[in-house]
Amino acid sequence: PQYRWLFSMIGLAAVPAALLMPLVNKKLGVAISTIISNLITAGAIIALLSVAAIDPPTHSSFVLYATIIYATFPFALLSQLSSGAMLDRVTPHDQKSLAQGINNSLYDFATIFTILFGWISDTKGYNFALFVCFGLSIVGAFVNVPLIFNKRLGRKEIGNGYNSVGNADCII
Repeated sequence: PQYRWLFSMIGLAAVPAALLMPLVNKKLGVAISTIISNLITAGAIIALLSVAAIDPPTHSSFVLYATIIYATFPFALLSQLSSGAMLDRVTPHDQKSLAQGINNSLYDFATIFTILFGWISDTKGYNFALFVCFGLSIVGAFVNVPLIFNKRLGRKEIGNGYNSVGNADCII
């Protein structure tokens, strides 16, 4: 019962990501912010594994574990939300709604993999499942590296009210 509030608080941890995402994407570009977010997520997973290895667990180790989760969750969320921002920058204005709809459908479909991670945790252990997440974060960072070279996914031109595609700026 005392841990119920932890699950509720993860929703609040999303607020900084939602507030910072437009600023970070504008300053660094969508591709670079995604790569940095993936690398921070990978680092957080290693930190979580390290804290989880403390035996016996203590109140302090629990507080440290929860702090790492809440401090790094906004970065994990930044990388997850970046596909929408990328699509906004490369999709013609009259097809943005379709592109975002497909993107959201793919995210909804991808939630089926939570069953797979549950199975991995049950059969191989929680630490193994975290190592899989670490590997996926690193792969995600490397897969996004070529996107750095696309000028539409770089830093936005500030001041003219238009992005590189010519569409009016929106919060991305």
